[in-house]
Amino acid sequence: YIDNYSYYRKNVKKADLPIIPFIFAHLEELTILEEKTDYTSEGLIDWTKQRSISEIIFEIKKYQRKSYTDPSDPELNTFILSRIEFMISALKKRNMDLEHTIWDISRDIQANEKKT
Repeated sequence: YIDNYSYYRKNVKKADLPIIPFIFAHLEELTILEEKTDYTSEGLIDWTKQRSISEIIFEIKKYQRKSYTDPSDPELNTFILSRIEFMISALKKRNMDLEHTIWDISRDIQANEKKT
């Protein structure tokens, strides 16, 4: 797993559901795992890799188990819209391919949150 999201992972595991997960953290973990070979050096299936992938998928599915009771929470809507606007402005500034843009957006959000 990636140390960049260790704080996120630690806190999201103890949060009460429902929550809105930062899906890019999970997708990045899956991407890194997918880049690894499917077999061990002995030519056997790498079950550790397969188990790690399934744990991430089950964690993502966990967030879908409970419904939101009040989707019209103004504070939540304001927060989500501010994040979307921030991401859009970051995309416009960079004009990069999606893979690099997601990484840059994540880094900018973290830097922005440290300032506040």
